[in-house]
Amino acid sequence: MKSVIYICLSILLAICISCNFQEAPIIENEAYLFYKNNEDEINNIICEKVLGKVDRIANKTQTKLLGGTNQELYVWALCIYNPDKNGIESSTFLPVKVSYSDNAILTVEFPRDGNLYSEDLKKLFPKSVNSYYLNDIDKYNKIVEELQIQSSVVEK
Repeated sequence: MKSVIYICLSILLAICISCNFQEAPIIENEAYLFYKNNEDEINNIICEKVLGKVDRIANKTQTKLLGGTNQELYVWALCIYNPDKNGIESSTFLPVKVSYSDNAILTVEFPRDGNLYSEDLKKLFPKSVNSYYLNDIDKYNKIVEELQIQSSVVEK
């Protein structure tokens, strides 16, 4: 009887290990507080870096915190461009790494376009953020939807 129980437990353990459960990336308290206290500044810097020097009335950036440590934030950004001559607004979604120290933003980095995009994702973001958010289409779509809703609420 004991051998049957051990075999069943072994099979159950093997199944659990093979499921490859993914936990959400950790957001340390300090990172969360820095993000909340500096969210507008982070959004402005991302907007300027992605869109160039811009009129904040006509352009906007919304972000979602994906993970963070006591020196880095990992956010997903929605950057909305000025309407073109036909009045059509366009936008860009991109992951952004924000480095900070002593309550000051040091750098804002995001992946380059084209063939370098995947390589940059691996360099800029920890595996937990990459595997949990950036390589999962359902989570990606949910973030995009959340940022679009957040953007439309801010706009009104």
